[in-house]
Amino acid sequence: MRACQLAEDRDVAGLLLLGSYCADDRSDSDLDVLSVSGSRDGLSTPEDVAAVRDLLPASATMTEVAGADHAAFGAYGAQPGDLPRDGLPPRVRPCDHRRRRELGPRPPLTGGCAT
Repeated sequence: MRACQLAEDRDVAGLLLLGSYCADDRSDSDLDVLSVSGSRDGLSTPEDVAAVRDLLPASATMTEVAGADHAAFGAYGAQPGDLPRDGLPPRVRPCDHRRRRELGPRPPLTGGCAT
């Protein structure tokens, strides 16, 4: 949700939402928006994401990953309220903190993290 607040800046051209959604109205902006959510996300539920869809520009791309839970989009592990994964695709998985440290502060996109 913090990314949506930062998207007010005129220098921001795009917004990537991973297992998240906007609580701020950005529907009138010209931002390029990609929202990727999980069908098994118990925190940013599919219903939550759908309920605030109108806060994003009409051109926003909305994608739901079948079987992905909330933890699939971050490096923090399981959280209370999240649902168990179901057939999680191999390209969307939690980040390995140890591996991220090995790669340095800015790991390449191929470092094995959904984020």
